[in-house]
Amino acid sequence: ICLDLDGTLISTEMVHVKAFQDAFTKNGYPAKSNKEIMSKFGIPALKIITDFFPKASKEEVEKISNDKTSFVLNDTYRYAKKIPGVTRALMELKNSFRLAVITNSNQTEAKLILGLLELPDNFFDDIVSADLVEKPKPNPDEILRVEQDLKGKVSFVVGDSIYDIQAGKAAGA
Repeated sequence: ICLDLDGTLISTEMVHVKAFQDAFTKNGYPAKSNKEIMSKFGIPALKIITDFFPKASKEEVEKISNDKTSFVLNDTYRYAKKIPGVTRALMELKNSFRLAVITNSNQTEAKLILGLLELPDNFFDDIVSADLVEKPKPNPDEILRVEQDLKGKVSFVVGDSIYDIQAGKAAGA
């Protein structure tokens, strides 16, 4: 089973909203509203930034993205909230399935956020983030990477966005 991270395993809306807002203003761009940013959730940060600021250079987009990650790691992670029942559900699923996390966050952010669930370090059989594949969700690359890493077919994808569904269908899950 592949499980999306943000919004599925843990509530992180404000983690990312605040980090994007802070990164935008730090780099001289106007802050976007919570609603505007949340409407883009499910796609990778680089695409979100490019969508908001199409005239930004590749270097500026990468700088904003790096600053966003820095804000998540050093400050805004504190806005994450556990979703009631998720830990218990994961423990029950772990008895019958291999579990993998797929996320359009980067690996560093994913591991920090997963740590907030207080599960054993090796609980998940694989963690595949956007920075480990060529084409992240809605493309199936994250799921295909899990299949390659675990040498088996992914049967189910669990997520909270249309992009999770699209990736799952494209991978045949």
